[in-house]
Amino acid sequence: AAKDIKSLINESSQKIGVGTDLADVAGKAMENTVKSIQKVSALLDEIATASTEQREGIAQINQAMLLLDRATQQSGLVVDQASGIANRLSQHAQTLNALVRQFDLGHQPQPAALVVAPRQRVAQPIRPTTTLPRNAVPTKATHADAHDWTEF
Repeated sequence: AAKDIKSLINESSQKIGVGTDLADVAGKAMENTVKSIQKVSALLDEIATASTEQREGIAQINQAMLLLDRATQQSGLVVDQASGIANRLSQHAQTLNALVRQFDLGHQPQPAALVVAPRQRVAQPIRPTTTLPRNAVPTKATHADAHDWTEF
């Protein structure tokens, strides 16, 4: 009986040794698993941080696009206004051109300024006086919108 007990104790001791070895291996595997989970957790935190930064970057891009859109719309309005002003100026220029043509006195353009040596006086040419025909000056009768014209 003592031999049987001794062999049972030896078998139990071996099984305990094997169990202890298995527990150590399982403990190391659990430690590796915990470390791997910590790495995955750290990576997920980095992904979350990157996602937040990316979302903020996209929001900033959207804001910049809105500002560019507003600036483009304002530029379009300015171009439209400038076009309208240019058209009105063109109309005014045409009107002024037509009015100036009524005052054509038949004079030829004056020659370019004379080049004079220093300290010499040059007599200025006398321009002939011209009498305008009566119909060359607009009157209230010929231009209803010109309020300041009077007949001479």
